[in-house]
Amino acid sequence: MLSFEFNFRCNKKEITHFKDYNVYGENWQKTLKTDMMPYMSAKSTLAAICMLIKKHGHTQWDDILKVNIKFPTDISNIYHINALKLVLSFNDSYLYEMFPERKNRIGSRPVSELVKPGSTQDSIRCSLCSDVYGIDLSNIADNTISYRYIGGKNYQEKYQEISAIVDKWIVDTYSVVNNPEYTQDEMSKLSSLSKTDTSFNDIFVSFDSFKKHYKNVHLMVDLYDIDGQENVFWASINDRLKQIFKTLRPNENIKMTINYDTDAGRLQIKDTTLYGVSGLRDIDLVDCVVSGDISNVSLYFTHTTNTNAEFCEFFNGCDIMKSKLNNCYVADGVDVIDTQIEGDSTISGDCSKCELSLGVKYTKDAKIKDSKNNATKI
Repeated sequence: MLSFEFNFRCNKKEITHFKDYNVYGENWQKTLKTDMMPYMSAKSTLAAICMLIKKHGHTQWDDILKVNIKFPTDISNIYHINALKLVLSFNDSYLYEMFPERKNRIGSRPVSELVKPGSTQDSIRCSLCSDVYGIDLSNIADNTISYRYIGGKNYQEKYQEISAIVDKWIVDTYSVVNNPEYTQDEMSKLSSLSKTDTSFNDIFVSFDSFKKHYKNVHLMVDLYDIDGQENVFWASINDRLKQIFKTLRPNENIKMTINYDTDAGRLQIKDTTLYGVSGLRDIDLVDCVVSGDISNVSLYFTHTTNTNAEFCEFFNGCDIMKSKLNNCYVADGVDVIDTQIEGDSTISGDCSKCELSLGVKYTKDAKIKDSKNNATKI
């Protein structure tokens, strides 16, 4: 069984139906959702709607086609699918070649970045029960797996490619379920990660071993150099530093300054670029560039793009693009562009081409234009 959710731009602003399908959305941006259908009916419907979009609308870089695949209820192993094996066997790269505008976007982030030292079936399954990555297991209890890799300008012109991709996803999922043992190639990847994890832990045995590996990372305490007092403070920051670097997985040539604020008991990262972080939390970022998953982070003068942020604070000098904010605070002077804002968020910054959901609040200082605004003014 298959169902689809099409995002597109309609040539007629007021249209509410495409033949038998209801169309939702304001202005020119529309969404069309189908019911679950048998495989052959779904393929015919996919072709028909692609043709309708060609005739009555168009698609831009940020439009997507979400595909939901519901497997037969007698295949109970779908619910217990090995998420680690699913990700190890999955190939993101050819999808991004076909739909380049979906690369590293919130909602279609590569699942391959979840495979890292310490990854388990449970940790990856948890990460995939969200709308951040290209594969979504949120409805796995209903034997349904969703995919968000398809989209971008003129995706409706690629029916044959989309049809072949959907078939491949179905076949590959059955293969993972029916062959639960890891292949030789997958075992090699896991073995390599295990060795990397051991080497990584060795870096944090002492301050000297850390500095030997990360020569361009400058460590400070309360904004003072710790020359001569390294071993005194190393015990205080070692574990926290290791957790952060495990999240970042930076190369040995990365340049950054890390300050430990003893009053707050909090690390602050300054002057660096952090792409594709996963689970970065409980720190401050100053004068940085960041993308990925972050939570409980305070940001200052930082450029944020393609980021899923929860319980974060963005202060003056920040800008946010193509991201998703949930339960966040955005201060006056922060520019927010093409971003979804949800939960108990409070906005005082400038929003453009954003979507503010019910529950979000905005202040008198906020400037909101060209946005879908369901927020409440306070």
